[in-house]
Amino acid sequence: MFVRKNFPVLVIWIIYSILTFSAMLYHEPDHDQAQYWIVARDMNLSELFTFLRFSGHPALWFFILMPFAKTGMSFFIAGLIHWLLISVAAGVFLFKSPFGIFFKTIFVFSFYMVFEYVVDFRDYNLTIVLLFFIASLYPVRFENKILFSSLVFFLFNSNLHSFGAAIALLGVYVFESYYENKLKQRILPIAIMFLGFATLVLQLFPSSTSSLNASVSSHILPPININSVWAILTDVQNAFIPVAPQYEELKVALLFFAFLLLILISFSNKKYAFAFVLISIGWLLYLFSAVQSGGARHEGLILVFIIFSLWIQSYYPDKENYFSKTISGFIPLPYLNLTVKIFLSICLIINVVFGIRTLQKEFKYSFSGAKEAGQFISKNIPDNTAIACYTSYRATAVAPYISNRRLWFADRKEYGTYFLLDSIYAKIGDNLPEEEVLERCKTEFGKESSAFLMVNKPLSERSANEYSAKLLFENKIHVWETTELFWIYQISFLRE
Repeated sequence: MFVRKNFPVLVIWIIYSILTFSAMLYHEPDHDQAQYWIVARDMNLSELFTFLRFSGHPALWFFILMPFAKTGMSFFIAGLIHWLLISVAAGVFLFKSPFGIFFKTIFVFSFYMVFEYVVDFRDYNLTIVLLFFIASLYPVRFENKILFSSLVFFLFNSNLHSFGAAIALLGVYVFESYYENKLKQRILPIAIMFLGFATLVLQLFPSSTSSLNASVSSHILPPININSVWAILTDVQNAFIPVAPQYEELKVALLFFAFLLLILISFSNKKYAFAFVLISIGWLLYLFSAVQSGGARHEGLILVFIIFSLWIQSYYPDKENYFSKTISGFIPLPYLNLTVKIFLSICLIINVVFGIRTLQKEFKYSFSGAKEAGQFISKNIPDNTAIACYTSYRATAVAPYISNRRLWFADRKEYGTYFLLDSIYAKIGDNLPEEEVLERCKTEFGKESSAFLMVNKPLSERSANEYSAKLLFENKIHVWETTELFWIYQISFLRE
């Protein structure tokens, strides 16, 4: 009976799962994705909790990967786990959400769900998984109190960008309990959710040496930067149609920001859903302004929070208030809701087109040159041989494929496998001159006749001649998204 009733949805889910699994198999992770695996593999718990203060990411995704990374499993497992979680989340959305089958289909095949949050694996997948399970559980949140509050606990600890969503869910739960005079009966789930908040704060309390782009910043909560208005506008635009920057024009960006305001207004007679969408998106826009402008993985959360809000609002009755009465004086709410759904559907259709184009590039080209470089090193450079690298954060992408070889980061003047967003990174970044890189290599390896050097752009002819550099490897593949290409040299320190 279940299969017969849900057969169309089941077919959509199977197609989605097969398509995204195939894309996952083709994907070559970049340094951001490799970083999670390397940290989970090479750090103990004490080192991890120190590292979190630099990274701006809580520990949950690292904990999920640790059992697999520390037992020597292939880096491929990280992508497989990530795909499995999102595939299950997509199933929850398809089977449990109150939307029509057309809307469900264009959402799961949108760019964010078909690539950004399933193939390109980072901890933002946890936001999708947890929110969709929370939404499916929402009608019985006061009956299944421990499960619901535990999901919110984990949402707090999924990533910094989900903090607003988690705090909104906590606040709504408290207010609903208060107005129902049931705070005492629900003190335990409220305490669990608040513990999630406290755990996040303890993990990400900034280090005095952290970069301004790490964590929230060394100022804890920096003020809104009014100069970031343009970035915020384009971040909102990209959430709906991720085909910018070619369409990043002021008029277009203002149109989509006006659409976002229209969406907010459409929740005027569902105050708790309105509170969630306002707080969760407001927190994102604050981060985009005060810390750093969003990337696709951050911008897409605006769309996800809107979908979640539309989902949970179906569980609340319409309740007219002064705000909704005022809005109805200009446009009846049913017409407003219809306008929002039509506009949102158009955006999702564009999203689907962009998602298909992105998958075509994923199947045809490489996302990063790191895997090819790592395979060359494994086959051609002896085990336990140190390899000098510049830059350290891009070299991290190669680290999962060369576990028996040491990397010496020229920018940091130290051995390692993962990078830190600390004061050294903030000062140097990728601005170290080539001559300085080679001089640092000479200081570190000068007692040896030669050393291996991996860089992200070819050495100049002058430096190649001075150090008798022999080019051993360069990426031959076409990399479609990142600038993550590698050149590997054997350099000599001998002088006549």
